[in-house]
Amino acid sequence: MVATPGFRCRRIEAGLLSAGQDFSKYTNPFSVGLGKFIDFDKENFIGKNALSKADKTCFSWGIRVEDGIAIKGEIVNSNGKEVGKITSSTWSPYQVCGVGIVYLNDKNLTAGSIVEVKCTDGKIHKGELCKLPMYDPKGDIVRGINKTIPTKPEPWGGIKG
Repeated sequence: MVATPGFRCRRIEAGLLSAGQDFSKYTNPFSVGLGKFIDFDKENFIGKNALSKADKTCFSWGIRVEDGIAIKGEIVNSNGKEVGKITSSTWSPYQVCGVGIVYLNDKNLTAGSIVEVKCTDGKIHKGELCKLPMYDPKGDIVRGINKTIPTKPEPWGGIKG
């Protein structure tokens, strides 16, 4: 995997959001997991009052899909109920599964929740929500602390149960 698909995969796995795709003028920093970058100690900035009143819940999650690649823009369902939308997706040769970013509208779903998504093969597949980033949560790889270069894939274990 080279060029754009490879970069897209790593971007998704790292939880790096794409403007216009994973967030828009209709989202706020909290809803897409960027609230940690807001400095409310700063004396004043445009939007401070609105952000201080905003819901602080993050609705952006990662998703790993069994045996398929979710279609970007498709609806995510849980128990027959529409719960969100796929905002980015691709195949991960490292995790050996489809990976993506999903924007949910259901506060009750968390990492480990099982959902259904339409995939590029036209079929509905199960996916499991996960935290972003999908691995290296402390950023040791990008900061050069962990210099271990994988020599083979580390497949995701799949949906249990």
